[in-house]
Amino acid sequence: MKKNMIEQIIKTMELHELDSIAVFCSKKYTIQGLSAAIALTRYLNQLGLPTHILMSNDIVSTNELYVQKPATKHFLAIAVDCKKTTSIDSLEYENSNIIAQVYAPITGKGFGVLNFIDSSFSCTAELIHRQLYEYCKKHQCSLPMDIDLLLYFSYGFTEKFYQSHRKTYQYPIRDIIKATHDSSEIIKYLKMIDDLLDNMVLKENHIVINMNADWQASCERLFLECFNELTDMIPFVLCLEGNLNSEVLLFANENTLNRLHKQIAAFTASKTHKVIKCVIETRKKDRFIKQISRFVRVI
Repeated sequence: MKKNMIEQIIKTMELHELDSIAVFCSKKYTIQGLSAAIALTRYLNQLGLPTHILMSNDIVSTNELYVQKPATKHFLAIAVDCKKTTSIDSLEYENSNIIAQVYAPITGKGFGVLNFIDSSFSCTAELIHRQLYEYCKKHQCSLPMDIDLLLYFSYGFTEKFYQSHRKTYQYPIRDIIKATHDSSEIIKYLKMIDDLLDNMVLKENHIVINMNADWQASCERLFLECFNELTDMIPFVLCLEGNLNSEVLLFANENTLNRLHKQIAAFTASKTHKVIKCVIETRKKDRFIKQISRFVRVI
């Protein structure tokens, strides 16, 4: 891929007089794909390009980043981490004359009018970070920390849970992020994400993480400031030292709680993104769901 993705997007928007961008995710809404899509959407918005993530009609979110219809009639459709058109969640992409595919690793021509694909990267987040980093370097600016961390989280998730997809060539995303920001804060958050991934357990409809008490406060800030839109779609339950008898942080919203109605029927939440702290009196996981609503306090 010789041409820069961001420059090509801007050029296409101007050439075809498009008013907005609609980002499409995979039907599976995986952590790695959704994190990459959120990061790209945030960055395009920061460049002044109105961008939203399109969801299918059966998913409800109050977050303004997610919509069910394109913002304007003439829009650029970007499919992030979708290998085929049949993987795309919403069919609204068919209403655009121009679709772009962003995916890695993959060989071939791609299905889009614009194809930002590469066989040398291990995941889509790596590819996006490389394109954003090169664009920033050319224009003498830096990627915002929240976007860097979202892409690093997506990369790390792929590395842990899809190691068979790893390529011989590894893009040094961690080193680049550290060098770009050059601060103790970024090093702290990178290590925190590494620790989160090391202590992460995938459940059927949610994520459970054994949380360290030393970085509990920083963890709240990371999720609220960097992973906000991610936790609107995927519930995260963080247990202090892995002990359900201790304090638990639940990052979710009404939408994700409804998706977990069988497991978390007792939970209630407002329609805005919340952090819920709760104390659990039982260590038994099967009673966790029944007991938790008695101790919920929203902060």
